[in-house]
Amino acid sequence: MPHRRLPPPVFRSLLIVALLLPLWSMAGDHAQAAPDWGRLDRALKREAANGHLLVTEVTDGACADQPVHGWQADRRLAIASTFKFYVLAELIHQIERGQATWRERYPIQDEYRSMPSGDLAYAPTGTRVTLEVLATAMIGESDNTATDHLIARLGRTNVEAAFAR
Repeated sequence: MPHRRLPPPVFRSLLIVALLLPLWSMAGDHAQAAPDWGRLDRALKREAANGHLLVTEVTDGACADQPVHGWQADRRLAIASTFKFYVLAELIHQIERGQATWRERYPIQDEYRSMPSGDLAYAPTGTRVTLEVLATAMIGESDNTATDHLIARLGRTNVEAAFAR
């Protein structure tokens, strides 16, 4: 089996927080005490007044009709750049399956430029950068040109599938 480099530590940490945090509450003994929703709501009001929370049971990939708990759950919020975690998740997925590598070079192409966001928007056409450089720029600098290049390389439908997963 060929050796594959693990994702840089910052990417692993961000993925754990962004994608696995909901699962932490389900870990452990099912006989644990019920959450103190009032205490949680007060903490959210104090620390994340513009946020929201919806807790629901998921069975066979579908949310239950009735939520377990909600706090400002009817508020609509933009996901902004958080979708980039799903692009990163798909990159890691493809690396794990041997379909990509961190050192693979991908050319900068005009059709994937997003002006003026990030330094890669100004790279000469044809400049070949590694997928690791693209991922680092996407997460570290919110470089939209890097993001658009990764989506093109990974395949938009694959990234959408990562979002669904």
